Amino acid sequence: SPECNQTYGKYDSKCYHPRNYDNKFIGLIDIRTALAQSRNLPSVKVLYLAGLEETLGLAKSFGITTLENGRVYGLSLVLGGGEVKLLEMTKAYSVFANDGIKVPLNFIKKIEDGNGNIIEEIKKGESRILPSQVTRQINDILSDNEARAPVFGWNSALYFKDYNVAVKTGTTQFFNDAWAIGYTPSIATGVWIGNNDNSSMTKPGVVLSGPIWHNFMVEALKNYPKEEFKKPEEIITGKPVLDGEILEEFHSILYYVEKKDPQGEIPEDP
Repeated sequence: SPECNQTYGKYDSKCYHPRNYDNKFIGLIDIRTALAQSRNLPSVKVLYLAGLEETLGLAKSFGITTLENGRVYGLSLVLGGGEVKLLEMTKAYSVFANDGIKVPLNFIKKIEDGNGNIIEEIKKGESRILPSQVTRQINDILSDNEARAPVFGWNSALYFKDYNVAVKTGTTQFFNDAWAIGYTPSIATGVWIGNNDNSSMTKPGVVLSGPIWHNFMVEALKNYPKEEFKKPEEIITGKPVLDGEILEEFHSILYYVEKKDPQGEIPEDP
């Protein structure tokens, strides 16, 4: 709203004022730093630019079924404002693990009789949700321990010395929910922690869910080969805001980027 103060740290009860976890504003940062360090404000702006309804549609294509009315959530959706199921969220992250392809969730792969004859076998029914390039960029960020180290530390529960693992934690307001979801090219796992009465746990996801997730993955990864995520191609768009430069003009990304074709021509009417 034009009536809202957009200066970080100055709040008006009539307006929506998201904050970063540490209540600090560190200035202009790139997407890698913002996502790896769980900075809230860039996430809110990305949702604003991408569009709430468009984002809900994409979430549905990932297999999320619990988010219906975008007006109910508003921009807080990107910060955990909507309820989701752990199984569906973990399944959604498996799309990243699978290079952008969604595979239907099945607990039974096939049924055989006593002689080993297949009576019924589930067909995969794969579908591409994201382009490989986009998926690989996300994987590259979420597996970048150096990028998240300033907030989480170099040897946090999110780090694996001998494996390339991507992971994202999450903590809802008042510490009511703690999440940790991570994956390799072969396995995706998720952990949620919360109290039955929805009371605060006073600690974030990296402290509560992180160690449980880490300890499980240590054992699970023993059953899989050491794998590397495929690296994204280096693409030069000619648009400073997409090529790693940080511009100081407010909302400058709106000048360079058309949301339906971010790498295409500069919008005629930005």
